[in-house]
Amino acid sequence: MTAKADSTKRTHEAELRSYIDRLDPKDQKLARSVRAAVRRRFPTANELAYDYKTFFVIAYSPTEK
Repeated sequence: MTAKADSTKRTHEAELRSYIDRLDPKDQKLARSVRAAVRRRFPTANELAYDYKTFFVIAYSPTEK
């Protein structure tokens, strides 16, 4: 049995983009460039994002835990 994706749920990437969009334009550019650099350096790393209302954290891990 295969699970169907619920089209009403936001993707993880869209959710992270919404966190970044809350920043000032200068900080948005910095956050996007840092993410791109980390993904180039560690292409297999898992990207974990946490939202704490007034700020958010992006962590990188070799595993999903």
